[in-house]
Amino acid sequence: MFACVRVSACRVLEVSPERVTASTCLDELGADSLAVVEMAELMEEAVAQRSRHRVRVDDVALVRARTFADLAGELSRSLARVPGVGTPHPASAERARGM
Repeated sequence: MFACVRVSACRVLEVSPERVTASTCLDELGADSLAVVEMAELMEEAVAQRSRHRVRVDDVALVRARTFADLAGELSRSLARVPGVGTPHPASAERARGM
C-alpha cells in the first residue's frame, strides 16, 4: 500500500520518491487538505485497478493523517472493510508503516 501512497504523493506534490518516506509528515512536503484529497482519489483509483475492488478512504481519517504511513494504513483499512476482501496480511500492515 505504501508504494501506492508514494506514487500518488509524487504526482500531486511534484516531489521525488526519495522524499516520500513512511515517517515524513504530510506538511513537510506541502500537502494541504486539498492535496491530501487528491492523493486519496489517486490511491483509491490505483487500488481499484490492482484489486478490482472499489475502496473509499474515510474523510475523517484523511484529516487525522499526519504522515504518509498514516495514509497507507488508512488505505489498508479501507480495503479490509470491502466485503470479501478481509483483513490485510500483518506483513502488509508492517510495510504500510514502513517497517
